[in-house]
Amino acid sequence: PLPAPIRSNPTAQPCSLAERLSAPTPCSLPDFKKKSTKEVVGILEKKVHTTIEHYQAIFDKKYLFELLLGDSQRALHRFTDQLNWVSDNFDKADNWSKQQHNSILWACHCVGTIEFSTKEEPLVKRFRKVTKDLTSIANGGYLDWISL
Repeated sequence: PLPAPIRSNPTAQPCSLAERLSAPTPCSLPDFKKKSTKEVVGILEKKVHTTIEHYQAIFDKKYLFELLLGDSQRALHRFTDQLNWVSDNFDKADNWSKQQHNSILWACHCVGTIEFSTKEEPLVKRFRKVTKDLTSIANGGYLDWISL
């Protein structure tokens, strides 16, 4: 036989609204389901392609890009080459270490935090600031494990 269901005590005093609202709310637990390698690579691939698309906007402004210092140009080109290498080698991604996956994700995240343009300022006006930030990310060494 099954045990009788537990019922609340009808003689207990109900809580006031203030007590219920101030009571700690249970927080939801994160999804502990381990993602498959295929899912992880799929997420990584989307982030890298989005980052490359954002980055391409800098090279589309060729007349402004050519005005940058040579060191900045080289850093931006190197970072783009590294991103393209990642994009071309997703078939080998399951051989990359977790640290390498994380460095790619972090590099993409950093590029994603840069405002390329705003309502008030299009990319042409923000070009120097954007390329300075991108050069800083490129020189951050996130993808230096990639030897080209």
